[in-house]
Amino acid sequence: TFMILAIGGFLLWFDPVVTLIAFSVLGGTYGLIYVGIRGFVQRLGVQRLERQDDRFRTANQAFNGIKEIKVFGCEAYFLNQFSQVSNAYWRIIIKKSLIAQFPRYVLEILVFGGALTLVLYKLQSGGDFTKVIGLISLYAVAAYRMMPSLDSVLKQLTSVRFSAAVIDTLEENLRDIIHDQMVDGGHRQTLPFDQAIHLQSI
Repeated sequence: TFMILAIGGFLLWFDPVVTLIAFSVLGGTYGLIYVGIRGFVQRLGVQRLERQDDRFRTANQAFNGIKEIKVFGCEAYFLNQFSQVSNAYWRIIIKKSLIAQFPRYVLEILVFGGALTLVLYKLQSGGDFTKVIGLISLYAVAAYRMMPSLDSVLKQLTSVRFSAAVIDTLEENLRDIIHDQMVDGGHRQTLPFDQAIHLQSI
């Protein structure tokens, strides 16, 4: 985004070496976090789709057999079944939300912990305290302003991974539709219908 480019350009003009090192550490950490969580997030997406199917299936069975359920007094059974699959579904959603928030806190610890470490190192090596504090403050503020944009990018990538199972299912359904349309040289066989349908010899 414009914010990242503007801050990055200023820091490169101010101190190219330190800026490149800082960007490498920040970007590398985000990349490692994404690589580490993407497989787990994708598995959560598959589980979310399965639990969603279970919810719809259980609700559909309950509505279709509502008369039998009332007659035999099975309301508690179906209510318990729906509660179980719904709880499993929302636990997956909560896990995904927690994972999406996780990288920001890791980066905050890394940035401010690294700034503190750098301050101690500079003071230990006899650096000017005023210059050191000014330099560290500049990079800390810049990192704090850039992290929301980087965090937003990572959240979007995580959401794409989480929704991959839905996209794969849609792709599979579309492929089946296209395959059906290609049957018999692209001409689908349809039942003739002029005015009415008559059932005979049933």
